[in-house]
Amino acid sequence: MPNNLSASLRQYAAAVRVLLVLTVLLGIVYPLAVTGVGQLLFRAQANGSLVSSGGHVVGSGLIGQNFTDAKGNPLPQWFQPRPSAAGASGYDPTSSSASNLGPSDPDLVKAIQGRRASAAALDGVPRLFVFLRITLPMLSPYIITASLFRLLDAIQQFDIVYAMTQGGPGNTLLVFQVRAYLEFYQYTNVGKSAALLVVLWAITYVLSNIFIRNWLRLRARSHGTA
Repeated sequence: MPNNLSASLRQYAAAVRVLLVLTVLLGIVYPLAVTGVGQLLFRAQANGSLVSSGGHVVGSGLIGQNFTDAKGNPLPQWFQPRPSAAGASGYDPTSSSASNLGPSDPDLVKAIQGRRASAAALDGVPRLFVFLRITLPMLSPYIITASLFRLLDAIQQFDIVYAMTQGGPGNTLLVFQVRAYLEFYQYTNVGKSAALLVVLWAITYVLSNIFIRNWLRLRARSHGTA
């Protein structure tokens, strides 16, 4: 029993010594060394990259700020930074949190539209130009995708047309699919039926390729890779 107690005490003493040594090294020596090197070699960066004007600190080179007049209008002589949701008025270094608004959030969409309109008005850009060169290119991949799916869906809607009209008056509403069906099952004209289906496949293939190629091109442009 005394031997076991002595071994345990030695282990505890070793653990305490390691704790004290690491506390001194990592809690005192290392922070002082890093702070000293920063102050000696990178004094401006270590102190926050402060910007002074007229002998007074007016900001930091690492933190954006609003350049607006008393009415909140942007000042054209200054570069306008990206929007900030930190704090009540933005660019608050003590409240650097996100807005947690999703891409489809109505408040975020409204804010983006307002900022885009303000930026365009500041540069004298007409609203039509903003729509044609910014809004429409951003929406084009989704418009093309929706159009492709609607086209494929429309091609499939042949049964309702035939059930309601029987292809008439005459054969004016006899679509490719129904015509191919009738040629095969009613007139036993296998070759003509197959030819009609091949033509339908070719039309679908060509239109789908056009849509997909345009969608990929627009997506690459929106990501800055084309």
